[in-house]
Amino acid sequence: MKLNFRAALLGAAILFGVIFSVPSFFGTQGAKITLGLDLQGGLHMLLGVKSEEALKSQIKSIASSVKFYTDRNDILLESIEFDEESVSFVLLDRDDVKNIKP
Repeated sequence: MKLNFRAALLGAAILFGVIFSVPSFFGTQGAKITLGLDLQGGLHMLLGVKSEEALKSQIKSIASSVKFYTDRNDILLESIEFDEESVSFVLLDRDDVKNIKP
């Protein structure tokens, strides 16, 4: 009985496959194939980077990393400042200088 069910299921799958593939073989109206971008001619895209914005973002990231490192290692900062070109910070305890890795 299992064999008959499997054979019927296989036969149905083959029948559906043949029915849905016949229009593409004969090029009838029902067979409209939509080409993807790669087959239609592709896509040309030009990306640019605003270097000033990227530099500001990198400086902010460095300042955040310094703050995270000092908080994680129990190093007290009096202040931390950054501008477009640099990050500067002042340690509260002079003995913590040895704990800052260059």
